[in-house]
Amino acid sequence: MKLEAKEIRTMLAPFYSKACMDERANMQEITALLEYARELFEKNYAYEVWNNIRLDRLRFDKEPFTEYLGELRHAFLTLVTENVIRNIKNVCRWDMNKGFETWLNEYAHSLTWWRDYVYESLCETDFQFTAEQQEKVNQYRELNAFILDTKWPEAFDYFVELSDIQQFDRLIRSNLKIISGEIKLFWRPDYHHAIFFFEEAKKICPENPRVERGMGEYFAHTGEYEKAKNHFLAAISLAPNDIENYIGMGNTFLNEGNREAAEKWYKDGVNMNFLEYYPYSRIVNLYNTPERIEGKEEIIETYLSKVTQFEAYTLSTNSLYSFYRDIGLTYLSAKKYDKAFQFYKSADALKPDLTAAKVDLGYTCCHAKKFEEAENWINRSLKEDEKWNFDSHWALAWLYEQIAAEKEDGSDKEKYYRKAIEKYTLCKSIRKAWSDRCYNLIGILFYKLGLYDEAAENYDLAIKNNPSEVVYYTNKRDAIERAGAAPDQLEKVLIEICQVMPSGAEHYNRLAVFYHDQGNYLKAIPLYDKAITLNPNSALYLENRGLALLNLKEYEKAELDYKQSATLSPNHKIYNKLGVLYYNWGHYDDALQFYLKAIELNDKEPIYFENLGLVHERMKDDSKAIGAYEKAIALERTNGIYLNRLGLFYYNKADDLKAVGYYQKAIEREPDNTTYLQNLALAHEQLHRDDDAEKIYEQLVNRDSNNINSSVRLAVIKMRRGIYDEIVYKYLNAAVQQNPENLQYLEYLGYYFEKSNRFDDALRTYEKALTIDPGNEYFNNRLGIILYTNGTVSNVEKAVEYYKKAIEKNERAAVYWQNLGLAYEYLGRYMDAEAAYLESIKIDSHNDEYLNFIGVFYNNKIMNYEKAIAYYKQAAAINPKPIYYSNIGYAYSLMNEHELATEANAKAQSLSEGMPEHIQNKK
Repeated sequence: MKLEAKEIRTMLAPFYSKACMDERANMQEITALLEYARELFEKNYAYEVWNNIRLDRLRFDKEPFTEYLGELRHAFLTLVTENVIRNIKNVCRWDMNKGFETWLNEYAHSLTWWRDYVYESLCETDFQFTAEQQEKVNQYRELNAFILDTKWPEAFDYFVELSDIQQFDRLIRSNLKIISGEIKLFWRPDYHHAIFFFEEAKKICPENPRVERGMGEYFAHTGEYEKAKNHFLAAISLAPNDIENYIGMGNTFLNEGNREAAEKWYKDGVNMNFLEYYPYSRIVNLYNTPERIEGKEEIIETYLSKVTQFEAYTLSTNSLYSFYRDIGLTYLSAKKYDKAFQFYKSADALKPDLTAAKVDLGYTCCHAKKFEEAENWINRSLKEDEKWNFDSHWALAWLYEQIAAEKEDGSDKEKYYRKAIEKYTLCKSIRKAWSDRCYNLIGILFYKLGLYDEAAENYDLAIKNNPSEVVYYTNKRDAIERAGAAPDQLEKVLIEICQVMPSGAEHYNRLAVFYHDQGNYLKAIPLYDKAITLNPNSALYLENRGLALLNLKEYEKAELDYKQSATLSPNHKIYNKLGVLYYNWGHYDDALQFYLKAIELNDKEPIYFENLGLVHERMKDDSKAIGAYEKAIALERTNGIYLNRLGLFYYNKADDLKAVGYYQKAIEREPDNTTYLQNLALAHEQLHRDDDAEKIYEQLVNRDSNNINSSVRLAVIKMRRGIYDEIVYKYLNAAVQQNPENLQYLEYLGYYFEKSNRFDDALRTYEKALTIDPGNEYFNNRLGIILYTNGTVSNVEKAVEYYKKAIEKNERAAVYWQNLGLAYEYLGRYMDAEAAYLESIKIDSHNDEYLNFIGVFYNNKIMNYEKAIAYYKQAAAINPKPIYYSNIGYAYSLMNEHELATEANAKAQSLSEGMPEHIQNKK
């Protein structure tokens, strides 16, 4: 509606009269102000006037102008309200339904421009509506209460309902859609859907400047700041006098982190219309840290004085109350709890029937650790509002959480966490739109109680109610990890997070790390690629991908990633990782360079010195390696890891005595460390201290019956002593059962079967080993020996093939040629046997046994006694055994060289007489 020109002149007349009598007034300036107001009142719809006013602050922000403006606004809104009510009553006299439609239209119109005095008066006036119509009025009276007490989530459905009423004109419906969108944006969990309300508002009324403002608010809230600024600039061009546009632009800069620009825009809003409290509130909000609040109290008091003055003249029901609360929040954020309490108390004194300030007082007391007082204030708010008391119960839940955090006793902690859970459970039944937040907070509390399954269940319910909120998935991930969930469950959640947040680089990285930790680098790398594409400046993602590539031995690609990571974030950790890369690549000079670079930046990390020692060890610089290991030991004085490392160094150098010394020092620091104990036992074995080694292995097996490494070593020690009992079998068989593809375990078990004359079992064991590694020379040779020992033609023929496979793997193993020669000899393939024997002595010409074997072959199979004698003599020259001279004598006798035969036999006899009996009889 618009006021008639006559009504406006009648309303303004007393102000002209007052100005004539007012000694403070400059009549010319007062007249200019009143004429400006008259033009506004005549041109604009009544509800929009005070949003389109533009006042020169330097000229009018002083007495008596502020007094005149305050009284003028009071008079104008009073006149508007009286006209609206009178008009509705007139319509009702001839048509009650039409009267209600008029009422509804005026209510909605005043609501969209936040003319609270008007829309509240409309709900409080008795229009004699029908019972059904009065019920609707009562509903909107409840909406007024929600607005007054800032219960915006509860107000949402009412605004949506009003925005769908087709009888309203396009601008009213468009504005109601925008308000609905703003509530969803700032007060509902599904805030991303707010944009649909703004888009619908634009369809309804494309020329509505508030559409641009709504879009700006949306993009500012979702972090698309440049888009937001463009929309606010468009809104300002369409409605240059609307201070909400300037405040929205300021909020955008504030969200972006630019407080100076934000303050400039807020002050532009003040300069545009200094009668409104909200720009002052936004400026005060900028002082919300302990550092920024210093020296600002005088400014805050000045702004408060202005708003208090305006409140005295206006019919606004909530501005001063809201400003007190906003100042309280600033002091609360700045940790000035006494000052915050003071302003919240002033707000509560101003509107004692409202709950918001009481809840604020509860939060303030809680921050100040005054828990009992906090609970009292929140309970007082509950008494004021027994129905829509979500905020009070929510505050109590938070209070109980803080009390629990202060408790040292576990039962007290649980008690208050349980009380908080009860309150959040109640909250979700009051404000169903926030049920997902309630479930999430309940999940967090169960998590704090260590009840991870219950936590995950509540996170699931939060996701069910709002599947677009990423934090619910990440919380669930943490809970199921703590609960020891199966990898497939965790994988599912991580994939869901990526689907919900496809632009979130960190989520792809987290899923990649999951696969990475499982050793599935091929699956991890494309996800690292995605994370890096989304955020190419993340040194971490490049570093992670580099590590995956390193594990795949793709050294050149890993090098590129590590170097780019080091460029983005040069630090000792990435230099150390570059050293590890080059070390694994075999580029030891480069590895050394980067290890030294890491140590230059941080010489307190013992692992860097261990890495340095490793590379010096590879470069055969033992003294520097030892120095680096000793430096690591000096830095790490708690555990024995680096003492163990130096022990390994000496063990690898076959200096087992020194190795034992360092292993023992490591064990002194960590007596139960299985690795150190096993290393010590191995060193004892190398020193032929089987008794000492056996004691350690038995200790480890007694501690953990599944310690296969130790039980296997016990079996080996027993076999070394010639013991092949059931305990040996038990240990070796258990090892093979646990790790059936471990070739060393199969080797030991096969050896046990051979020594126990269980040749069929040995055969099967070696055959199994060859299914794992068909070209393995050891198992091919052992299989050949067993088949040869069996003594059948077919088995010996098979033995030949196995010996050949062993030789194919290692042509320089003389024993394989010797075994092949024996097999050929058995099969009567003397030319092949001769060639094999000759190859064996060609490889190992100083092996007296091989020389003797070929002599026997020439003597017995070829009947070439001269050659036989030549090889016997070579064997005897290397190792003068009696048997070699006996063989010489036998060959001479076959040649009828009896004198030479007697001489050789006499030599054999003289050698035998000087030897122990068991050697004399050895064949």
